[in-house]
Amino acid sequence: MFTLDEIAGIVGGELTGDGKIQVGGVSTDTRTIAKEELYLALKGENFDGHDFIERVEGRNPVLHQEKEVSAPSILVRDTLVAYGQLARAKRMNWGGKLVAVTGSSGKTSTKEAISQLLQQYAPTHRTEANQNNEIGLPKTLLSLGDQKYAVVEMGMRAKGEILSLAKIALPDIGLITNVGKAHIGRLGSMEAIRDAKGELFEEVERLGGIKIANGDDPLCRELIEKFPNRKILFGFGENCTLRGEKLDAQTFRVKDCLVSTSLPGEHHCLNALAAIAVGLALDLPLPRELAFNPGSLPGRAQRISRGKTTLWDESYNANPDSMRAAIKSLFEQPGKKFLVLGEMGELGEHAEREHLGLGEFLSAFPVDLLVTVGPLADLYGKKAGCLHENVPNRQEAAEKVLERISENAGPSQVLFKGSRSTKMEEVLSMVLSTFESAPS
Repeated sequence: MFTLDEIAGIVGGELTGDGKIQVGGVSTDTRTIAKEELYLALKGENFDGHDFIERVEGRNPVLHQEKEVSAPSILVRDTLVAYGQLARAKRMNWGGKLVAVTGSSGKTSTKEAISQLLQQYAPTHRTEANQNNEIGLPKTLLSLGDQKYAVVEMGMRAKGEILSLAKIALPDIGLITNVGKAHIGRLGSMEAIRDAKGELFEEVERLGGIKIANGDDPLCRELIEKFPNRKILFGFGENCTLRGEKLDAQTFRVKDCLVSTSLPGEHHCLNALAAIAVGLALDLPLPRELAFNPGSLPGRAQRISRGKTTLWDESYNANPDSMRAAIKSLFEQPGKKFLVLGEMGELGEHAEREHLGLGEFLSAFPVDLLVTVGPLADLYGKKAGCLHENVPNRQEAAEKVLERISENAGPSQVLFKGSRSTKMEEVLSMVLSTFESAPS
């Protein structure tokens, strides 16, 4: 990868020891570090990698920001900044094409769809899981190899963060899935969220790259209008330059290609269409047929069948837009519909309004049972106009939905969804254990 001399130059650090030592990679974990890797000691609010330096001292070179360390080592002001600088240098030395994906929801699923498509043409590197922040992105870039393509995911909590990540990743293509209400509690308005996501396009424009956005999303359309050249609007509406024709909940046609997705719902079709937009931006030929099966992503659109019951695991996270998308997909399926919903986080002063708003959205669907956990989630039931039970804990939520499943002789569709803090996956786990322990 680099010599210690080169690394010290990249990060502006003070080198102690032999600068000719060749470093094969970078690790932030002493438990898994390989012999030829540099140990980079990250420091956060709840952890300090400097506490573990002695585990590798004398065996691996160390990049650190405090305390005396035996040679070979490099001292810097901030190891997190240095991590990004090293990742950027690795990216600049890599000869492939890089796609960056951001958006309020659907980032990980879209990244997986793009990766699946590109992998059919050439080796493709991608962000693992959702390692999409200032630590995860450098980790992804520093593990680049001889792949032709890379797909990276970018998340954010505040203004300026996407721009910082984009300046590290230097994308050839930037894609925005949507602009929704996730993080409205932090950023204050939809316009602020739009502008924060748009930082990706600012950097891609500076680099002369291609900008791709969801043309069915009005705020995405506003964003991309600022950039006159090298852009693609994908979607199913009239505003789109790459327009799909929906055939049913899981299939659509675009150009001369028939596309199918393994999961029903317009948002899954949009993920596939986004991937096709990336393929076209890279001048890849479209086949006559494409099938997208992004694989198993824990807590994201997983369907688990148990007899006549289908459990929809959407427990990874929730915001007003992803909640609506999951609910719409659920009601495209046959059978009784049972919803187990937790609260939506990070909505700030908008929380009460958004929870009531989701209840109004639910009122348009024939919900057979709504089980909610938490005081804010209770607001769904105030407007939903259906059988609703708000319970104090996850155990009772599992018991309530199991009771209704057992009473239903026909098919049941059960949705589990809420923000990370609500741990809806624990309710699902309790329900699953009951199925596993039931006599066959």
